[in-house]
Amino acid sequence: MEGNNDTQQSEASSTMRTLDLYLDSLVTVVIHKGELKKGTDANGLSDMFVVLGGKEKTHKTPVQRNTLKPIFEEVWSTTIQWLEDPFILIYDEDVLSNEFIGRGNVKIEKENGRLKSIARQKVDIISKKGHVKGWIELSAWAGRHNSICKPAEIRLFEVDIGPSPL
Repeated sequence: MEGNNDTQQSEASSTMRTLDLYLDSLVTVVIHKGELKKGTDANGLSDMFVVLGGKEKTHKTPVQRNTLKPIFEEVWSTTIQWLEDPFILIYDEDVLSNEFIGRGNVKIEKENGRLKSIARQKVDIISKKGHVKGWIELSAWAGRHNSICKPAEIRLFEVDIGPSPL
């Protein structure tokens, strides 16, 4: 009987370690809001949505209609492994096809093999021609405690920018 109890304790301990590793690998991303300098639709506004992409998956926000200042407050959790080379793509939803507005490449630094968190930061939306079209504000944190650490470095097409003055 006692051997059975030791086996059960060992299995429970192993399960808890696995759960701890999984919880420590979680990343929560929030796409807060954005702003466009100029709308893409005939009415001067846009029906904007954001695609957050990474190594294997993407996540699309709901469309914010007829606005230049969308508020998303979209929360999404995934694993650290997914966020190898994160990027954001911004589109205007149209009837026939979605119009590409711009892109922002987000580089998240690692420290001791762990992801550093991004405090609330603005990421510029850069068009295909390299023009700043607006910005998206996002934040991210790693691990189960959801603590915001030192802001991560954000790179847009290999151009370093510092923290956005809020």
